[in-house]
Amino acid sequence: MTLPVPPEFPGLAEVSFRQPHAVTWNQKSPKTADQSPAHTKKETNPYSILTPEEELETFELAPGYVAELVAAEPLVQEPVLTVWDGNGAMYVAEMRSYMQDENGTGTKTLRNGRIKRLVDLDGDGRMDQSTIFVDKLNLPRMILPLDDWIAIRETDTMDVVAYRDTDGDGVADENKKLYDKGPYSRNGPKTSVEHQDSGMIWNVDNHIYVTYNMERYQFIDGNWQAEGQPGHWTQWGLTHDDQGKLFWIDNTRPLKAAQFHPKYWKTVHRLGKNLPAGDPVSLGNSYEPTFTKATSICLTGDRGGQVDAVRGFTSSCGQSIYRGNKFPYDSRGAYFFCDPTLHVVRRAYVDYPNGKLMLRKAEPEGKEFLRSSDFNSRFINTAVGPDGCLYVTDMYRGIIQDAPWFNEGNREFARRTGVNKHIQMGRIWRIRHKDHLPYSEKPQMLSESTEELVRHLQNPIGWWRDTAQKLILLRKDREKAIPLLMGLFRFTQSPLPRMHALWTLDGMKALTPEIKREALADRSPVLRKAMVQIIEPALPVELELLTPLEKERDPRVAEQLVFTLGTTDEQEAEEMIQTLASNHLSDQGVMLATTISLWGKKHLPFIEKVKSKKIFEKVSKDQRGGVNLAWDRILSSWDRGMTFARGFDSNHRKLIQNGEKLYFEHCTSCHGADGQGVQIPGTELYLAPSLVESKRVHGTPEQLIPLFFHGLMGPIEGKTYSAGYMAPAKSFGIEREDRLAELLSYIRYAWGKEGDCIEKDLVSKVRKKHEKRSAPWTDQELKGLE
Repeated sequence: MTLPVPPEFPGLAEVSFRQPHAVTWNQKSPKTADQSPAHTKKETNPYSILTPEEELETFELAPGYVAELVAAEPLVQEPVLTVWDGNGAMYVAEMRSYMQDENGTGTKTLRNGRIKRLVDLDGDGRMDQSTIFVDKLNLPRMILPLDDWIAIRETDTMDVVAYRDTDGDGVADENKKLYDKGPYSRNGPKTSVEHQDSGMIWNVDNHIYVTYNMERYQFIDGNWQAEGQPGHWTQWGLTHDDQGKLFWIDNTRPLKAAQFHPKYWKTVHRLGKNLPAGDPVSLGNSYEPTFTKATSICLTGDRGGQVDAVRGFTSSCGQSIYRGNKFPYDSRGAYFFCDPTLHVVRRAYVDYPNGKLMLRKAEPEGKEFLRSSDFNSRFINTAVGPDGCLYVTDMYRGIIQDAPWFNEGNREFARRTGVNKHIQMGRIWRIRHKDHLPYSEKPQMLSESTEELVRHLQNPIGWWRDTAQKLILLRKDREKAIPLLMGLFRFTQSPLPRMHALWTLDGMKALTPEIKREALADRSPVLRKAMVQIIEPALPVELELLTPLEKERDPRVAEQLVFTLGTTDEQEAEEMIQTLASNHLSDQGVMLATTISLWGKKHLPFIEKVKSKKIFEKVSKDQRGGVNLAWDRILSSWDRGMTFARGFDSNHRKLIQNGEKLYFEHCTSCHGADGQGVQIPGTELYLAPSLVESKRVHGTPEQLIPLFFHGLMGPIEGKTYSAGYMAPAKSFGIEREDRLAELLSYIRYAWGKEGDCIEKDLVSKVRKKHEKRSAPWTDQELKGLE
């Protein structure tokens, strides 16, 4: 155990003791001398540091749930990540040099980061022993327990180093480099702490994933193997569900790019010529615009003063899928994530209406799953532990923003209030439901037999299944494992254990043609989908195995099949894609998969039928119009791709390219991919006006910008349009001024390449000018603006 570092210059002198210290707040310390109740402290000083027990008083949890302290300072300091090894020991990454004052002094030079190993000795859920497993690290950001080796990645490097403890004292005494890639980027130490990888999770498909970087990995026979794949510009957090679907997150976007696996962008790269910037095609956000608002009960802002209770997410992070059976049934498969600036943990249900992944807020309006009124509560990560409970990592500190985005006004506020000295603390909380006892079996997987590991593949808690699968592969006990896994697949009823058996056999290169055919013919869509994914790398050689699924009825299996078939150029695969798309016309997931897998193939029979509209006669009348428009919109993505003159301003280019993506996500269903407006079949009516020669689009911005805030109704230039009303941008999820500037810049440049870009500052100015208005504009009103 290590005493807290002196706040005036953390990271130097430290006093160590051999015996661990219990988590206790019985003794007063300079930081916690005032032991009055939390509300009394906060009335005196809203920024006061609270003990863990006092902080707990500030928590508001969903009905039926309780929070319990697992560990606190000095056992953990500046925690950012919590994981467990095969025996249930907890490992916590500590970024002890992060923002130790308002200037970020020493953030990347102190190198005092640590990995702590914590153990619960008496089984009460509270950690009793803490040892420094590894120290002298540069802001450790990823931990992946393997077997008895623990893989770690630090900030500013791509290298992966594994450590282990051979003498049982809880301190690593051996290490080896698994992956030698060098510095994270050409910027070296100048690269932001935020803009680097996180994650390093071992997924169901036996690949290891990170955010940001354009690589995924496999750990085979002691070798860390890298494979290139399109990356995602996302930040703190990465998780997966029971079937291995990946969920990214990015500050203002609580969920990003989860509809399909990023590897399928390779299909677009293979088939496309002039590829558009960003995501070439998308179904749009996986949540309604109102989802991005949370109601905080901490009304003290990070930049000083009172703030509104209802605020937008700005630091979404630390997501996890609840994969257990110790919460009520409605939370199984739920999506949890944090926002430390709002002091909340959000719970959301994951739905697939018409095949599109959507998040639905679980708590009633004005409520959150977990929130705190304590300014210093900084929930930054979640994880489901071996006991089936949800663990929340609380960095508990004053400043949460990294130095590059902490301006002089922020620094002055931090000095004035003293929050710049709220450092070297941290708490780990366990959230459980009062009607469900935590899973009591203590993991001992590192010493268990292969038979016992295979048995754990049937555990109802995802952590056990994932860990057992990983350890079976690392152990390489093929003689015992293979027949046991085949038996589990053939003689067990539950789909998830059988799916894990398939993926484990695949990792051992032990799947037989008979097993593959059995899985593809299984009544469970979970098994059929998994086997389609497993066969994918073997295409086109094993294409014949997939042909019986040409008339697949389950839309999620059909979606995966279309993505998989798109990875090969075989004509038979192309024909199967068209059949599957025709049979699942109204499913948006299949639409997206088809658009990617047939990228740019405009003259195929299925595409011609979509253009002629005859194919939609098989869709019910009440859905026909919407399905027609959805196909038109998503296939219009093939027409994307901007060109720029040599020497074009790089900042303006990025602005326009980002706006192009927004336009094709939100505007083509009415205005068309070509900006000419969409004509209603069989009539002379258009849904919306042409943007190509619009005087308003290419005229003064002061007459264009306001309609995106409040909407537009009535005739335009004396002409009436079918919709009759243009909704404000916020109705389809564009509220940020920089995003609106991107969209406006695109529509001014796209047709004619003459319009000037619109900057965020101008959007802000116009918004403020008309902030008291709520009614939609009319054409005549806009013409009178200057």
